[in-house]
Amino acid sequence: MPKIDRKAVYNKFGGRCAYCGRDIAYKDMQVDHIKPKRSGGTDDMSNLFPACRICNHYKRDNRLEIFRKWISEIPRKLGEREYIFKVGLAYGFWSDKERNVQFYFEKQNPIIHCFECKWFEQEDNYQGWCNNGGGKNKFVDETDYCSWGYKNVEV
Repeated sequence: MPKIDRKAVYNKFGGRCAYCGRDIAYKDMQVDHIKPKRSGGTDDMSNLFPACRICNHYKRDNRLEIFRKWISEIPRKLGEREYIFKVGLAYGFWSDKERNVQFYFEKQNPIIHCFECKWFEQEDNYQGWCNNGGGKNKFVDETDYCSWGYKNVEV
C-alpha cells in the first residue's frame, strides 16, 4: 500500500483504532478490511479502517457482526474460564453480563452504512437504500435488514 494511502487510513479516526478507539502510533497501525477480501471486500479506501494489533488480530477476516458478537461474549467467556474473574465478579469489580457493543467508528460519524452491500445515502430517521446487486432495497430504521439479508449498520 502506498504511504499516502496508509496515512489516509490512519487519519480516518485521528490516529485511533476504528474499533476500540485507543490511540495507535502510525507505525503500529494495521489496515483492516471492513468487509473481508474473502467475502468480496476490496482495497477501496471506503473498505479500509485503522486498527490496533489486538482488534485486528481478534477480528481476523470476519465480518463486523461476527466480531461484534465475539466482543460481546467476552465477559461470559471469562466468567466460565477464569477463577480470578469470578473473584472480581463476587466483589463487584465488573459484570459478567453481555452488552451491546458499539465500535468507536460508530460513535464518531452516525452515517448509515451497510458494509455488506456497499454504502447508501443517509436520510432522515435512518432511512436509506442498499445498492447490492444493483437493486434498491429500503431500510426503515437502524435495526432493519436489507432484502439481501444484510443488517443495516451505523458508521
